[in-house]
Amino acid sequence: VFVNILGTHMVFINSRRLAYKVFDKLSSLYSDRIKLPILSHALHRYDWAFSFQRCGDRWRCHRRVMHEKFLPVTVEAYKPVQLKHTKELLRRFLRQPKDFMEHIRHAAGAIIIEVIFILLV
Repeated sequence: VFVNILGTHMVFINSRRLAYKVFDKLSSLYSDRIKLPILSHALHRYDWAFSFQRCGDRWRCHRRVMHEKFLPVTVEAYKPVQLKHTKELLRRFLRQPKDFMEHIRHAAGAIIIEVIFILLV
C-alpha cells in the first residue's frame, strides 16, 4: 500500500518475502533518512551530525569509522580513560557537590575528547 502523507511517500508492506527483498537485497536503493526541514532551519545545517546524514558515500565512510571505533575489542581499550575520569568525577562531587551537573558535563566531555582526539583533559 502506497500513501503520501504531508509530502512524505510511505509504503506499507504486508509480505515477509517482499519486506526481506526490499530491506535486505535492495537496501542501497531504498535506505535513506527523511528530510527534516524544521531541524535544518533550527540548526542551520544539521548534515554534520552522523545520525542525520543522508545515505551516500559520506555516510558510509562515517559509518565505517564508527563501526571500527566501537567494536567490543576496541571499546575495551577505553576503560582506563573512563575509570580515570570517573574517579576524578567522584572527587569533584565530594569537593563541590552543588556543581554536580557541571562535573558530569566535564567528565563526559573529557572522556569523549580523550577517546576520540587522544588529547589529555
